[in-house]
Amino acid sequence: MSYRLKVFLAAALSSVVLSACSNDAPQVELETPPPAPEQVIDAAKDAATAKAAMLEKEALAAKEAAMKAEAEALKLAQAEADAKAQEAAAKAAAEAKAAAQAKEAAQQAEAAQRLRAEQERAALAAETQRAAQLASERQAALEAQAIRDAQAAQAARDAEDARVAQLQAQAEAQAQAEAQAQAVQTVELQAPAAPIGPNAVFNNFLTKYVSPVNGINLVAYDKVTLQDRAALQGYIQKLSAMDIEALPRDAEMTTWFNLYNARTIELILENYPTSSIRKISRPWKKDTLVVNGRKMSLDDIEHNTVRKKYDEPRVHFAFNCASIGCPNLKSSAWEAESLEADLAQAASDFIASERGVSVQGSKIIVSEIFKWYKKDFGGNEASVLAHLREYASGAKKAALEAADDIDKYDYDWDLNIQ
Repeated sequence: MSYRLKVFLAAALSSVVLSACSNDAPQVELETPPPAPEQVIDAAKDAATAKAAMLEKEALAAKEAAMKAEAEALKLAQAEADAKAQEAAAKAAAEAKAAAQAKEAAQQAEAAQRLRAEQERAALAAETQRAAQLASERQAALEAQAIRDAQAAQAARDAEDARVAQLQAQAEAQAQAEAQAQAVQTVELQAPAAPIGPNAVFNNFLTKYVSPVNGINLVAYDKVTLQDRAALQGYIQKLSAMDIEALPRDAEMTTWFNLYNARTIELILENYPTSSIRKISRPWKKDTLVVNGRKMSLDDIEHNTVRKKYDEPRVHFAFNCASIGCPNLKSSAWEAESLEADLAQAASDFIASERGVSVQGSKIIVSEIFKWYKKDFGGNEASVLAHLREYASGAKKAALEAADDIDKYDYDWDLNIQ
C-alpha cells in the first residue's frame, strides 16, 4: 500500500472516532424531578436502543466512509499504477525507439561496409583484369618478337643456303672447267684413275667429323665448316633426286640409311646449338625432304618405307637419331656390297655396349629400342632375348642365356656431340 493511501485511511478513521466520541460526551441537562424507577428503566432501555441504533448508524456511516476512503485509495493507487504504466510504456517506447535507431545505424553501417567491400572487390577485379590484359599484351609482344626472330633466322638460313648453293655451284663449275681443261691436254699412256664412289662426299664428311669416344661415335657438330656443310647438302640433294625404290634391295636399303643419317646431321646443324634432337620441333614428322618428287619426313623413310617393305629388324642399328642412346652412327657410308656384314657388326657392337644391353647382377637392362619395336624383334620379351643372345658374346651372352625376362628399358636422348 502506498504512502498516500495510508495517510488517507488514517484521516478517515480519525474522523469516525471523533464523531463517536462526540456522541458519548455528557450532556448538561436542566434539573428535573427524578423519574419513577419504571420510567427510568424504560428510558434507559429506550436510550440504549436509541444509542445502539445511533451507534449502528454511525458504524454504517463509518463503514461507508471507510469503503469510500478505500475506493478513493484504490482510485489513487490505480491512477498511480496507470501513471507508472504510462511512464514504463514511455520508457519502453523510448528504449524501443533507441533500439530501432541503433538497429538502423547498425544496418546503415553494415550496408556501408558491404558497399566498401563491393567497391574493393570491383577495384581488385579491375586490377586483375588490367594485369591479365598487360600479361596478354606482353605475351602477344613476345610472340610477335619470336615470330620476327624466327623469320629473321629463317631469312638468315635461306641466305646461308643460297650462299652454300652458290659455293657448291661454283665448285661444280670449277670442277667441270678443270675436267674440260684436262680433257684437252695431250693424252699420254697412263693407268686410268680410280673412279670416285657415289658416297665419297659423305665418307669424307664422316671421316673428318665422327670419332669414337668410349665406344660411342660422336660428331663434332660445332667444327663443321661451311664448305663441308655445303658438300653435305649437295650429297642430300643428290640422293633425293634418285628413284631409290627402284634400286635392288641392298642398294635401296643402304641409300635410305645414308640419306636418313645425312639429313639428321644437317637437321642438327640447322638448329645448333641444341642439347638434344628432341628440343627441335617435330624433327621426325616434318616433310623436310623431296625424294624423287615426293615430300618425305624422316619417319616416312624409316617406318613407312624401309620397315614397311623389308622384314629386317637390324635396320634399327643402321638409322641414327643423333642421340647417345642410339646405335652408333656408322663412321663411313653404308654400301650395298657389305650390307649383311655391316648389319651384323652393327648389331653386335650395339648389344655389346652398355647402352644396348647392361647386366647388373641378375638384372638385365636393355635399350628402349627393343621395347618400342618389340614387334620387329618377334613380338615378346622371349624373342627379344633370343635376338640379343644371337649377337652377344662372352659373359653378357651367358647372362642373357640365364635370363627369363628383361628387368628394365632405358634410353639416353642427349646429343651425340664430341
